[in-house]
Amino acid sequence: NFAVKYGESYQDVARSATLWGRMYKDNNIILTMTDAAMKLAVADSFSIVEANKNLESSVAQWGFQIKSNNDAIIVSNKICDSWTAIAHNMAVSAQDLSAANQRAATSMHAMNVSFDVGQALIATMLRNTQQSGAEIGNAIKSIMGSIHSEKAIKDLQSWGVEVYKFGQDGQREFRNVGNVLVDLMIK
Repeated sequence: NFAVKYGESYQDVARSATLWGRMYKDNNIILTMTDAAMKLAVADSFSIVEANKNLESSVAQWGFQIKSNNDAIIVSNKICDSWTAIAHNMAVSAQDLSAANQRAATSMHAMNVSFDVGQALIATMLRNTQQSGAEIGNAIKSIMGSIHSEKAIKDLQSWGVEVYKFGQDGQREFRNVGNVLVDLMIK
């Protein structure tokens, strides 16, 4: 029983399972995602409903596909383990990580930034600026929307960040946005 296991009320466990039941019809997936939300709530001081919404939002925005219980285990562990590890190792809150993801994950996913690189970018910006997750998410969303602009390219190049590479056909193409931003972070 999740309520006993995590020290939560039966009503909160039922609410969590109900929320997951809107999205998935397989009881095993619902139980796995409810368990993940409970872990996130306990480990990182979320309410159950907040944990559900943040987990659900990240699953959708990052384009994770959950079609089986194994998928649910892999995806939920990836998100929860990432946020918990970053929160504990980088001295940033999981609440700020999730708030930034709520605002910027779709933009990063659209620009082919991987989940892991996205979390690293968010965590680095949170730690270095001490701004809220909402502000960091909005900033990243703006960066994703303007990184291909002439001004952004000139600025990146002036800081010594290589933005172009040559593709297999010999044509110049913009490097992976995540890699460009990682290079900028370490400058």
